Amino acid sequence: MTYSIEIDQICKTYRGVGYEVKALRNVSMKINTGEMTAVVGTSGSGKTTLLNILGLIDSPDSGTYRLGDIDTGECTETERAGLRNSRLGFILQEFALIDRYTVEQNIKIPLLYSNVPKREWNMRIDAMLDKLGIAEKKKRRPAELSGGQKQRVAIARALISQGDVILADEPTGALDSRTSLEIIDLFQRIKSENKTIVLVTHDHDIAAECDRILHIEDGRLYED
Repeated sequence: MTYSIEIDQICKTYRGVGYEVKALRNVSMKINTGEMTAVVGTSGSGKTTLLNILGLIDSPDSGTYRLGDIDTGECTETERAGLRNSRLGFILQEFALIDRYTVEQNIKIPLLYSNVPKREWNMRIDAMLDKLGIAEKKKRRPAELSGGQKQRVAIARALISQGDVILADEPTGALDSRTSLEIIDLFQRIKSENKTIVLVTHDHDIAAECDRILHIEDGRLYED
């Protein structure tokens, strides 16, 4: 079987003057295509380091990481950057929207670094805005949006390049409980389109909505 994500014996240690932090200790996991997986852990448990490695933002000290059929350890930095833009979408807790940009301009950012023809950009953006129920917000700026609307813009930006893996770091952390459930329902719809979602959270109610729950503690990963 080819998994969407497969990591084996990943280790990561951060070192500085007078200190050493073992962030990940022999972490292994396999995630199927079309699966929504929650990674639950307290602050400092290693979950952000794990997400950064899955997102090809950081590299492990040892172990292997396969993204689909690609061994990322054998990729050059240019190839890793290409994978980040074509295969991965990122959703962050604080939305990471550019305040001076409109909704349309924020969503367009990944397309600037893609191979998608410019003639398709407007069509893709309009379709994504309509799909996420924020078409009327196209020319608004982030300050004019609610928290839930900002997160929908962040999701649209993550999906616009049509990557097959979505990495979400505390995507409901800045939202109220009702809006959080709306966003999780949206993730369920996205997953049904054969997208693979890895959702890092400290909220056990949100994690319970996922297909699987993995716990990370002191750099070690455990199946629920």
